[in-house]
Amino acid sequence: GDGGDELFCGYERHVALQRLRHWRWLAAMIPSPLLPRRDPKAITSKLARLGVAARGAPNSDLAAIFSGPDLAALTGDRLPSGPVDDPGHWDAQFYLGPDLLRKTDTASMAVALEVRAPFLQRDLATAALAEPLSSLMPRGQRKGLLKAVARKYLPDEIVDRPKQGFAIPISDWFRSDYGGMRQLLLDHLTAPDPFPGLEGAGVHLNMAFVRRMLKEHDDAGEKSLWPWKGRDHGQRLYMLLVLSIWCRWLERIRQGG
Repeated sequence: GDGGDELFCGYERHVALQRLRHWRWLAAMIPSPLLPRRDPKAITSKLARLGVAARGAPNSDLAAIFSGPDLAALTGDRLPSGPVDDPGHWDAQFYLGPDLLRKTDTASMAVALEVRAPFLQRDLATAALAEPLSSLMPRGQRKGLLKAVARKYLPDEIVDRPKQGFAIPISDWFRSDYGGMRQLLLDHLTAPDPFPGLEGAGVHLNMAFVRRMLKEHDDAGEKSLWPWKGRDHGQRLYMLLVLSIWCRWLERIRQGG
């Protein structure tokens, strides 16, 4: 149910945060100017990103990509200035409430369904948020504390069952053409004008880099002959596809269609 992963540290990012804490002292000793970031695939660029993450990813740095008014509209006064050291409180404030619970509420109300969230019972949630990361994740195990309690009442095959998520395998679909998704992607992103009206609005996209992403995404597939040249761009390509569909829809409206 909602809250299990967020309050009891069930995501890979929680594992990464716990590991990065041990490297923070080393990252603080590396001057940022020594780590150029021009090429995202270069080892120095990867070290730079690791350094930022190990320092705790200060929100002031992450938020610098937004203008002041946009940032205020997105976050109000909720954005803390320190490093993200408490994933439970962070997820509860910025992910669980504004995102997951809102979608659950909207979807359930649409079909007149009453939804319960047992992990969000007040006393349980308060207790989880009071625990340090080391207690919630003993030996770095995701949801380790929750599983230890559950093991007293449930058989191992239930407690140790692999996570059943709802992620869509969009990356594979873009390579295999499942449901015509690959062809749809290519029809949009390799068209003469993939984003009609966007350039006129002052937004310029590097189409050479988009084509590079398409090739790298193919190279990252299981059947690729050059897997070391590939990178998984599934989420980025999906966002570009949606943007292209939206731009074309607006263009048809402008033309009276």
